[in-house]
Amino acid sequence: GMDSDGTDPADYYDIGGYDQFGTVSTRWGTEEHLRLLIKKARQLSMHVICDLMITSCTDTANFETASRMFKRSQGVTFPSQTHPDKRFLSLKHPHIEQQIISYASFLTSLGLTGIRWLQCELLS
Repeated sequence: GMDSDGTDPADYYDIGGYDQFGTVSTRWGTEEHLRLLIKKARQLSMHVICDLMITSCTDTANFETASRMFKRSQGVTFPSQTHPDKRFLSLKHPHIEQQIISYASFLTSLGLTGIRWLQCELLS
C-alpha cells in the first residue's frame, strides 16, 4: 500500500496484502476486501473487469518489492516527461512482455472476468 491514486504502482502484485510504504491496505482496502468484492459480484452474476494502464509505474527501478514479483531494473523503464516521480515500462523489452503475461494470469486467478489493457497495442 501507498497513498497513490493507483496510476503509478510500485508493486503490481500488492493489492493490499503486503506491508510496504508504511501500510498494508491500499487506498481502497486490503486484498481480502478485493477478493470479497469479486466473490459477491460473481454471486450476483456480475462481471468484474480490471481497467489497467500497464505502462505507468513509480520511479522504483531498483526497489525490491514485498511481493518479489514483476521485477524491474535499469533499462526496462523510462522517465515521464510530465511527472518526474513516474516512469513508464518499456513494453518492447522481452522481460517486461513476459512479466505482463504472468501478471495477466495473476489477475484472472483473482476471479476477474476480464482485463482492459490500455497501451496493449505497444506490445510486439
